[in-house]
Amino acid sequence: MVIGFMAHRIIIPDLNTLEILAASIALEACRGDLIALQGPLGAGKTEFVRRFLSAQAHRVGVSPPREVPSPTFTLCQTYQIGAEDYWHYDLYRINTYNECIELGFEDALEEGVVLVEWPDRLGPLLPNNRLVIDLSISAEEYRVASITGYGSWEAKTSSFVAQFSESLLEK
Repeated sequence: MVIGFMAHRIIIPDLNTLEILAASIALEACRGDLIALQGPLGAGKTEFVRRFLSAQAHRVGVSPPREVPSPTFTLCQTYQIGAEDYWHYDLYRINTYNECIELGFEDALEEGVVLVEWPDRLGPLLPNNRLVIDLSISAEEYRVASITGYGSWEAKTSSFVAQFSESLLEK
């Protein structure tokens, strides 16, 4: 049985705040990590990935990827930033987890950091060690992120939430 901390609820009123959140998470991410992005269409999953990759590039002193398109039709986009590989999957059009195996999901998880939109499609491939970010849009039109860390991400989650809070205070 996998038990995670309770979800941290974070209000994201603008893209700058989303960027700060993505940068805080980027500081904790390393090879073998899975960041699972949930939420309805238009909630900001791909935008989070853009901000996350930009933060990683800034952290290692290289230019961020010029484009970070939604991989809805390509299913997977890969990026090399510094010495690390980043895999961005959009599993919206996937019907079974076997299709994820065909897309190289297991290899990607061994070789780099994996960000997955629609992670429920992974079924039994969903690793115990993961960060789940459930994005939604409130009635007031701002985003809300419910964030839960499982396995190795339990302790990391407390760390980046504290970093995120400090960054907001400096803003």
